[in-house]
Amino acid sequence: MEKAAEKASLVAADKQKSYSEYFNKRSSVRAFNIGEQVVLLIPDSSNKLYARWTGPGEIVEHHPPHSYKVRLADGTVRHVHVNKIRKYHPRSLAVGVIFEEDHDFGEINPTPNTSDVDSRELCEKINLNHLSDEQRNNLCGLLLRHNELFTGKMKVVKVGAHRIRLKPDAERKKPFVYRIPEALKNKVDEQIDELLALDLIEESDAEIAYPIVCVNKKDGSIRLCVDYRALNAVTVSDDFPMEEAVDLIQSIGKANVITTLDLLKGYWAIPMDLECKELTSFKTHRQQYQFKVMSFGLKNASATFQRVINRALSQYRNFSRAYIDDIAVYSENWEEHMILLETILCKLRELNFAVNLKKCSFARPHVKYLGRVIGSGRHQPDPDKTNTIENLPQPKTKKELRSVLGLCNYYREYIPSYSELVYPLTELTKKKVPDNIPWTKEHDLTFDRLKRALVEAPSLYTPRPDQPFIVHSDASQIGVAACLSQRAGEQCCPIAYASQKLTRCQQSWSTIEREAFAIVWCLKKFEVWVYRSEIEFYTDHNPLPFLTKGASQSARLQRWAFALQRYNITIKHCPGAKMPHADALSRLV
Repeated sequence: MEKAAEKASLVAADKQKSYSEYFNKRSSVRAFNIGEQVVLLIPDSSNKLYARWTGPGEIVEHHPPHSYKVRLADGTVRHVHVNKIRKYHPRSLAVGVIFEEDHDFGEINPTPNTSDVDSRELCEKINLNHLSDEQRNNLCGLLLRHNELFTGKMKVVKVGAHRIRLKPDAERKKPFVYRIPEALKNKVDEQIDELLALDLIEESDAEIAYPIVCVNKKDGSIRLCVDYRALNAVTVSDDFPMEEAVDLIQSIGKANVITTLDLLKGYWAIPMDLECKELTSFKTHRQQYQFKVMSFGLKNASATFQRVINRALSQYRNFSRAYIDDIAVYSENWEEHMILLETILCKLRELNFAVNLKKCSFARPHVKYLGRVIGSGRHQPDPDKTNTIENLPQPKTKKELRSVLGLCNYYREYIPSYSELVYPLTELTKKKVPDNIPWTKEHDLTFDRLKRALVEAPSLYTPRPDQPFIVHSDASQIGVAACLSQRAGEQCCPIAYASQKLTRCQQSWSTIEREAFAIVWCLKKFEVWVYRSEIEFYTDHNPLPFLTKGASQSARLQRWAFALQRYNITIKHCPGAKMPHADALSRLV
């Protein structure tokens, strides 16, 4: 037994040595000097089972061989093993300057840039050439009667205040404060003085304050922004519903006369709740301040503003709608429009809102709104946006490609069979494809077709709920496509296009099954418009008998057959039928 134990101890020592050599292969001897700055992995004060890195602290004594005594910032001294000590690397003296093109920093929210405006001069500068002399005089007289709205002066509106709700048990940490370059300090002082003069900020002694960042503009001037990312991380989200862009376009676009009003720095007009002012505190090189109004960059600012503007216009939803600070007033004729516009201006004046006259469009048959040109019963993509898409360079990585497709998807309703058109590009976004995408000649041709399809996209019409709808559907091996339209005399007016790529399982279905799925899918897609309306459905196959005869043999077909019962639909078999304006896409392909 003694010999066996002796041999075992020799083998154990060899094994232990080999194990230690393997596991310590990339390790290094860690030693610290007296007075050196370090951070410690010690239990959290609120939970002893949870440890976090704390510091920096100072090494005050070495206890051989593997422990040290460290003095923390609060004066306490901890005796800690070397494995729970790391060298403290202080941040470089970061400069609080970024550029407008630096999208990685996030959305840039500037301080207000206000100036007194003479509305008489602006009335001459705004473009009213589309109006007659009499209409121009009437409109200018209306603007002059509401001169206070267009002076460019910031006011606090008479609405509820913005509140910031912090997450329960959330721990707010002091953020790192960026240094401001000496050359920019005078410009920062100027903007701070302007905020003080406008009574938008006040001095603060809050315990936690956030840093300011200077944004270099292309013209050489700067914007003053506050980095509220740390505050937003512990703020409870406000899920107030925003207006649907499609509903706004359909509601506003049917009118013949449209005015769009842009509120001047509307966020700065909303007062802050008294208890929440300290949460907005920020530091500059000379003083610490806090906002008296709702600041840009706060997490729920858009939800608060949408709630306020919805409440203000709640009585006028039949002729005015708003998306954040963009208000649209619409009507069928000029006389009615002047009455409705004055009603809205009176309401805005009553609530103390200010309007940026330079960004307004008055009494036009077509206006730019939410990236589209809408009005007189039609809408189409904004030419400025499509020109930008046309000049997009070839994407090199999957991230760039996803950004391009995300931009194009915003206008997919204007392109027939969009999913089939972009299919070669969407295949490049899959996980199996490397980040540096293998771009081929086929992808180059597809990319050019996509850009041309957006540039040459047809204008669409706004739906009339009292008229029957016409739906065209089609299915291919790759996807399904549909077009919703209505008749205007002998003309078939397209309202929207829709398409979707089929899954691998759906691509294996028979042709008649894909055509049947296309009917059910597009009715579901257009349900918000066609529900309880008469529907003429055109397809180049006749899947209706297939559904009725095969429903008892398949649960999937039975569900499809039941889904059609809720619609007032007449399916017409029309071989070779084409969707309206589909020939424009076929020329591209």
